[in-house]
Amino acid sequence: MKDIQSDFSSLSNLSNQFDKNEIDKIIILKKLNRNWAELVGPVLANHSYAKDISSSSIVIETSHSAYSQEILFQSKKILDFIKSNSKFQFILKIKCTIGKLPAKLNKTSVSKKPTLDGKESLIQSLEKIKDEELKAKLLKIVEVMD
Repeated sequence: MKDIQSDFSSLSNLSNQFDKNEIDKIIILKKLNRNWAELVGPVLANHSYAKDISSSSIVIETSHSAYSQEILFQSKKILDFIKSNSKFQFILKIKCTIGKLPAKLNKTSVSKKPTLDGKESLIQSLEKIKDEELKAKLLKIVEVMD
């Protein structure tokens, strides 16, 4: 029983070291960056990310001033997203900084061509369809997909 109490005590001490607002800030930044490509589009998402929240602003870092300008054009949409998905109602503006983006930034590919890995297994699955007309149409679609 003593081990559990000491574990709880150390966990409680650890939680007291973190500021609740700091934790909330980290959560909204992660949520914002996770939805960044949907929010600003894949091109801007590859060249920017939400870096920080300070006073009444959210700081967006971009790789070039042109991307900063584009972010500012979309500021209302970004601020609406923040206000609807967090308790940071005090964020009123967007500040853009130019810098080097993190290497681990989840980049989305704009021109990535989809592959047809597993085409053979798809054809085998379609062969099991009993409706011959439907099966023929689906097989025809799969055959032209290359």
